[in-house]
Amino acid sequence: MLDKLLKDGQTDFQLVVFTIGSEEYALPITYIQEIITYQPLTKIPHSSASIEGVINLRGVVIPIIDGRKMVDCSESKDRNKDDLRIIVIENAENRYGLIVDNVSEVTHMNSKDVEQPPKEIGENESSVWGVGKYNGNLIVLLDPSKIANFNNHNFSLNEAKEKIKEEVKVEN
Repeated sequence: MLDKLLKDGQTDFQLVVFTIGSEEYALPITYIQEIITYQPLTKIPHSSASIEGVINLRGVVIPIIDGRKMVDCSESKDRNKDDLRIIVIENAENRYGLIVDNVSEVTHMNSKDVEQPPKEIGENESSVWGVGKYNGNLIVLLDPSKIANFNNHNFSLNEAKEKIKEEVKVEN
């Protein structure tokens, strides 16, 4: 992803910084549709383990991924639901939500402060497109197109829509 951005002539990136567990991560703001407060999820039977459930966002069913499961965060710290946020991400292939523990800021980062992820991570499988140096810390830069690949998962959007319809009927 860094190579693509540099080819497009971008040297300055605007990023949304957030935490999952005790680590900081960031996503390019151009892929973020919105950030919403946490809301209860509807579980979908037989969906991928990475899919936590779905939400109804203004009439559109959005699959939700738990950031802690995505990064294999084993911290046992209880999550305060009031602090949780869902980052709604949209790219050419998908629209989905990512549950994060906290959204801290929107910042700029120059390409000279970004390094490719170490080769040991495995470029093709990894959702990491770079590691940024920011305020004396390292921030893991995530690739929105690799976080969620629903084409390879057993996720049925039609099944999700039916489940949402059932819930709406029950609530009315």
